[in-house]
Amino acid sequence: MDINWLVQRLKNGESYTVNDGISEPYQVNNPPTSLSIKAAQVIERLHEQNSLTAQITLNLQHQLNTLHQEYELLRQINPPATTSGEAG
Repeated sequence: MDINWLVQRLKNGESYTVNDGISEPYQVNNPPTSLSIKAAQVIERLHEQNSLTAQITLNLQHQLNTLHQEYELLRQINPPATTSGEAG
């Protein structure tokens, strides 16, 4: 479901046309309630927080990958020394 569509419906209410087959079609307008407006605001804030969290996660993953690559490079240049009694 598209979040923007849902938020707009919650903020603006909904309108639809009724055709009962007897009379002319007519439009029904259901205005938003204070609760639906608050729900839309909460959804927008949560969506923003979720997007920010995703960006932070990607950044941390990139940093972790970079650190791992640097560690592997350092390990190749300076292999860990074995102490006496360890199998080589």
